[in-house]
Amino acid sequence: AYWGALLASTVVFCVGLYDDVKRLSPWVKLVAQITAALVAILFFGVGVEVISNPLGQQFNLGSTLIEVGGYAVPIVSVMFSLFWMVGMTNTMNFLD
Repeated sequence: AYWGALLASTVVFCVGLYDDVKRLSPWVKLVAQITAALVAILFFGVGVEVISNPLGQQFNLGSTLIEVGGYAVPIVSVMFSLFWMVGMTNTMNFLD
């Protein structure tokens, strides 16, 4: 998981650095962020599997599985993790 997060953050950093030097389309940046997040999620297992609330309840996001390339992938977990990673990347970018 560590290497996946490191690889994804390095890709996003390099795209952001290139964007600072030469202007990139927002769509190009979004595609790069989604691709980096999907690589981290699908190939390195980085992601959100359980959400808990302050009352102690936990919601398991990995219960619904689909078959992708011979692997069982928790689709809700993948979608939530993708939304979270891309959303937090853009939130930090907006603060800059």
